[in-house]
Amino acid sequence: MMSVERAIRGDRVGLCVTQVDSKLFERGLVTSENYLKNTYACIVDMNCIKYYKHSIKSKGKYHCSIGHSTVLVKVTIFQLEQNTNTKSKQNIPMSSLEINSDNLTVTQDETKTRESSENVSRERNVNGSNEIGSGDTISHQFDIDENYLFVDEISRDDNQEAYFGLLEFEKPVLAPPNSLVIGSKLDTNIHSASCRLAFHGHMQHSFVDKNYDLSTLKIYKHKIKTGQLDRIVNPYEIICKNLFGKNQLNYVEDMFINFKVKLSTGETGFIENTFGKSGKIKIRLNSEIKTAQDGKSVSVELKFRRYLFNKKKISQE
Repeated sequence: MMSVERAIRGDRVGLCVTQVDSKLFERGLVTSENYLKNTYACIVDMNCIKYYKHSIKSKGKYHCSIGHSTVLVKVTIFQLEQNTNTKSKQNIPMSSLEINSDNLTVTQDETKTRESSENVSRERNVNGSNEIGSGDTISHQFDIDENYLFVDEISRDDNQEAYFGLLEFEKPVLAPPNSLVIGSKLDTNIHSASCRLAFHGHMQHSFVDKNYDLSTLKIYKHKIKTGQLDRIVNPYEIICKNLFGKNQLNYVEDMFINFKVKLSTGETGFIENTFGKSGKIKIRLNSEIKTAQDGKSVSVELKFRRYLFNKKKISQE
């Protein structure tokens, strides 16, 4: 073993530390003070590994390797509904670092050569890594202010789409920004010939508060409610039944006023108010209602978005 007096960012070094149980502490990172914080959840760009034969499911649990840690996580998958609006992933610069510890010194000036090789490595990862077998052609940047559609599951055939994953750790991990994340199914049969590495990506957003709040994430599901025409008040006003229950009137008044609806006869309109106490609602039409044909009932359809992490938030496109 050769003794060294200096190391630059990215180097691996061995430190002799007294009175430390090596079974409790084997590997670690040397950083500036407060640079690393416990991470309890994070957002990553989800890239399926093409050799993994199974689908990756929301609410499923996977083993995730981040830095020197491997922990169980619960996965929630989502995507931009219009993937043409996604942004190409940009490299996230690492913070400047200067550490002095007896004979060990890490300085910012000496990292230029290292940064150059790191950037080349990142570019290769974006274009698809032959080692991991991802096959993906582009990564995407997460935007906390954007709306995202919840996805039940993805597979290796879906790598042309831009998917993200919310990873919730069973125990916190220490990980630098933009850390590589590899998700695996390590509880599968070790004697099976199938690949156990499921997905990979980079951390793009972290939750470092133990009581982290996910309500800022605008992840939604599409919902459809259907009711029936009860009676016509005039050519531009109708009463609808069975769209809501009688115990939901306050709920309607607080959240659904002015929401758009569509009739099975083609007309569109919006919810104007509740009507009575039996759950009926008053709808204002944008054009005169047509006469129902063949004695068939006219249905009223309401489409909206319901957000996963904010039960009081709904919206329409």
